[in-house]
Amino acid sequence: MSDLTITRFEPAKSLLDVKLNIVSLFKYFTIWILLLDFLYLTQKIQNIEFFLIIVHVFIILICFQVFYFKIKEFKTYTYSIDLNFKGKLLLLLDLVFHYLPFLIILFYIVRNKKKININRESIFLIIFLPVLHGICFNTKKIYQTEKETVVLQYSLFLILVAIIIKLKFSVRK
Repeated sequence: MSDLTITRFEPAKSLLDVKLNIVSLFKYFTIWILLLDFLYLTQKIQNIEFFLIIVHVFIILICFQVFYFKIKEFKTYTYSIDLNFKGKLLLLLDLVFHYLPFLIILFYIVRNKKKININRESIFLIIFLPVLHGICFNTKKIYQTEKETVVLQYSLFLILVAIIIKLKFSVRK
């Protein structure tokens, strides 16, 4: 059985089709974060290290659960093509789109001696972006996971992060 199944393919016939294909990828939260990674690495956006680390860890945890325990495959639908990824190809895509960008961000932060500060920008992005994504897109259709489940998991994750931060600052005093 193939690791990639194409269930629908309509070749792009115009520049508009290409643009619509690109725009249709933005239903995936990972694409939003990859765009922010790019803007951060090119220094168009700064001081969001805490946000990037937190959101990358959350994405990795969610994708690990979905890809390896829950459905073990991923169906993607863009403007002109529908794909189903499984097996080793899914693992490769997970590494390329989730782990590699996280490692690049960590390397950049360490190499440039950036401080990981909990600031307004990071807190705003931690709260606003996932909420905006949840409002705009159907997580059941995209990730085969109910919106309530994602909200609960993200809330528990943020509570855990807050506890760790609180413990860290308590130990320092």
